[in-house]
Amino acid sequence: MLWGMTILRGRFTVGALRYTTLLWLATFLSLTHLSSGQPGGLRLQLATEGLHVGTLPHPGDPSRTVEYFWTKPAGNGPFPLLVMVHGHQNPSADGTTDGGRALWRREIMQPISELGVVVVSVSQPSYGKSSGPSDWCGPDAQNAVEAVYNSVMSWGFVDRQRTGLYGISRGAVVVANVAARHASLRALIVHSGSYDLRYAYDWIPDHGDENAIRMRANMAAQMPLTKEGFDARSASKRAADIHAATLVLHGDSDRTFSYEDAQHFAMLLADNTRKTRDFPWATAWRCERPRIARSAALHS
Repeated sequence: MLWGMTILRGRFTVGALRYTTLLWLATFLSLTHLSSGQPGGLRLQLATEGLHVGTLPHPGDPSRTVEYFWTKPAGNGPFPLLVMVHGHQNPSADGTTDGGRALWRREIMQPISELGVVVVSVSQPSYGKSSGPSDWCGPDAQNAVEAVYNSVMSWGFVDRQRTGLYGISRGAVVVANVAARHASLRALIVHSGSYDLRYAYDWIPDHGDENAIRMRANMAAQMPLTKEGFDARSASKRAADIHAATLVLHGDSDRTFSYEDAQHFAMLLADNTRKTRDFPWATAWRCERPRIARSAALHS
């Protein structure tokens, strides 16, 4: 399979990142009904059926709930599948978070579904209406996401030969590890995540911003700070088991997770697959003034 590493070196708009992602998905999920071309020329042709919500019992504890949201193109399919996982969310005044619904409210799910893809957004444990506690992207969160992935794979309108995972920030930590469990996975997108948690934990005190400092404190509160604890959340440790075409998106000025961490992960994937592919359309969106490269609307 092929992989791509895109280090974002300027301020990228939500629209630019969205276009890059859509075009990449169109390539690797074989969406042959699309019209491609230069930026702005990707045509979204299929209507969607709106947002649906579902729940599953957590595989490790049936008394707990895993919440997910989904949308599909109109018609019977079969359609490609993309399972998405959000990043951290601060609670609102009433103590709640959107969980997976956030990716619908931010209009991230809709354009992907309009490509002709079934899109599922999972609420990580302790977010939305998924039962806690949080184990900071560990086996509990990974198993919750995998349970949803396995369940929706049985839907009659899903094409099991064209499936993908997409994670943002902490969601990228989760899906990268889940991807290592599924050799048949077709596509993986990881956006602004960490793939070596021990490195991330040690990097933050000298380089991280205030958000990263708070995140580090959450790590200490929610996961064991042992070799086993870090390794269980570090996809770099199992890169040899990831066979999906992978797009790694990361900003070189990111102060939450290090872009060197992402770059190392991408190099491990390249060593694994021994095939590389550049994605030149991504660099076309670079701005002249270097600034933080992640989008606040996508990295949470």
